[in-house]
Amino acid sequence: MIVVAGGSGKRMASSIPKQFLDLAGKSILFNTLSSLAAFDPEMLLVVVLPEPELIRKKDLEHISSRMIFCAGGSTRFHSVKNGLEHCREMDLIGIHDGVRPFVSHETVNAAFSSAEERGSGIPFLPVKQSLRWKEGSNNRALNRANVVSIQTPQCFRASQLFAAFEQEYDELFTDDANVVEHSGEPVFLIEGNPENIKITTPLDLVLARDLIEKGWKV
Repeated sequence: MIVVAGGSGKRMASSIPKQFLDLAGKSILFNTLSSLAAFDPEMLLVVVLPEPELIRKKDLEHISSRMIFCAGGSTRFHSVKNGLEHCREMDLIGIHDGVRPFVSHETVNAAFSSAEERGSGIPFLPVKQSLRWKEGSNNRALNRANVVSIQTPQCFRASQLFAAFEQEYDELFTDDANVVEHSGEPVFLIEGNPENIKITTPLDLVLARDLIEKGWKV
């Protein structure tokens, strides 16, 4: 599993990168890695950090004996590509956001199972809000039944993933499923878990701490 933790604290309005903010006495990233290690202690965890933050690995490396740290790149695409260099022996590869500590083991298992059977497994949730498409001064309603929200881990057959990341970078590559789809491969969705939030803003952090107070495990 490649765990992408290359973010900064800009949207969090923090001088500390968001993945290292406190959640239940440990960093968000610590909680994420601990959950993945508990899912499968033998799973290799490739943790991609901003190069200046690699010094923090000393606080994380005892979580699992199967852990590698590497420096990220200028975009998510380049960070994942750096992580892939440590996954050459794998048949299936998952990519997970370092700031999603509440992913359930059921979601991780379903994503890997789908990747093994169909080539990919991308967690999703239905969208509950009303949606509109806005382009310039024009806008129109969208049928939310045809729109879903995407989570991680996004899991793939390694052969598909390596081929997809040989492409030139495109600014439309906002997630790994997009990269694989752009290479010509279909992607397959699996149901995610609602509490699998991505902690990127102060409000997200409040919600995450509230989940823990209400008994959710990380």
